[in-house]
Amino acid sequence: DLQQKLAGSLKGGALAEIEASGQSRIDWRRMLARFVGRDGAREWSLSHPNRKHLWRGIRLPGVVASGVGRVVVAIDTSGSMGRIEHSQILAEIDALRRTAAHELVVMQFDTALQAIATFTPWQVCDHRLGTTNTMRMHGGGGTDIRVPFQWAEEERRAGRAITLLVVCTDGLGTLPERAPDGLPTL
Repeated sequence: DLQQKLAGSLKGGALAEIEASGQSRIDWRRMLARFVGRDGAREWSLSHPNRKHLWRGIRLPGVVASGVGRVVVAIDTSGSMGRIEHSQILAEIDALRRTAAHELVVMQFDTALQAIATFTPWQVCDHRLGTTNTMRMHGGGGTDIRVPFQWAEEERRAGRAITLLVVCTDGLGTLPERAPDGLPTL
């Protein structure tokens, strides 16, 4: 009977275990590319006109890649994150470093900040961590997802700008109580 289905057929305190079926429908790689490559990463300028229309005598502004600024990518290196997850994350970080003109800060954390490296478009290797393509991972303990947010707040208080914060985690750990004010976060 439809009315019983709408009202439910179990008592209010029932417990159900549900397992997700199929694959995830969200492509996190596409989300990351959109997040970093959003319109704020480009400027329009008449000093670099759109060449597509010059032959017609029309001078339109062209796109100038201004870079995103300072992007921080925090990698969860706790024991619950494995080699497969880390290799997928590194592939995306390496692609970001190669395609965007910005400063890229890569931090590794578990319950504490484990390692940090800064990469510029001209600097492809860090003496402690390696490259964005092949990186040594430090950590392996529990997970405190508040660590990168606390670090970002300290950086901002010290006057060092952060344009974007990307936290790569499986989500198995202590989450921050609130989102950071004025800091786009993925």
